[in-house]
Amino acid sequence: MQFIFKDFFISRTGFQKVPSRTVTARKIERFFLGQRSRHKRSTDRDNSYHDVVLVFDASNSIRKRDFHKGVKALQGLIDRARNEDHFAAITYSDKATVAFDFTNLEAAKHNLNTKVFFVGKRTNTQEAFDICRTKLFQNKNSNLRPGAKKRVLLLTDGSSNMNIHLTLYRAFQLKLLGVEMFVIGVGNYMPGIQELVGIASSTNRHLFRVRDALSLLEIVRLIPDWKYVHQYQLPWVTARYGYSYDDVNN
Repeated sequence: MQFIFKDFFISRTGFQKVPSRTVTARKIERFFLGQRSRHKRSTDRDNSYHDVVLVFDASNSIRKRDFHKGVKALQGLIDRARNEDHFAAITYSDKATVAFDFTNLEAAKHNLNTKVFFVGKRTNTQEAFDICRTKLFQNKNSNLRPGAKKRVLLLTDGSSNMNIHLTLYRAFQLKLLGVEMFVIGVGNYMPGIQELVGIASSTNRHLFRVRDALSLLEIVRLIPDWKYVHQYQLPWVTARYGYSYDDVNN
């Protein structure tokens, strides 16, 4: 048991390392946006669609200007999503609030500008997950579509500091509903990385690390829009970066 705990601790602390921007961009492009299908034959159409909840940490550990950079970065991800995908949003600090229900890409981008606000108090992540489950994924009036694959994307700079004992439990409740849990952790060193590792559905496909909010913006800009994806040669398959597309860890 002692050796198991030691290995578990080492594996978690290993996620403090922040990958390069191109590595993170291609991971988001492949695993969150699902643009890997650009390499399939045209007859192999992926008919899946996603209902995604964007969960914004608006607590006092984040500077207001960095919060708004994060919002702008996730607007950029929406620009690069497939037309079939819908988005909702939650903001949380000491309390969590549904900013808007599931809606199409254009309405979601507009709502991020007009309905997502910085708060600047403590960090109640578990309440955000609880509201995500009860008011969005289990609420018939949230515009959740039958057959949609359910996802959460959490943008945060660290761990919760309110009702901490419930955070991973609330994430587990969402996973029991079939929700994929994605996490973007912002910061060079994150004391709360253990919690984020526990929240994410996996560490290789669902946990993304970025140095700061500006880096996240730059990462998103490396990813082409979905509608133009067949016209692009991705930056990580060019000689400039020296990466192969298939180098992404499975």
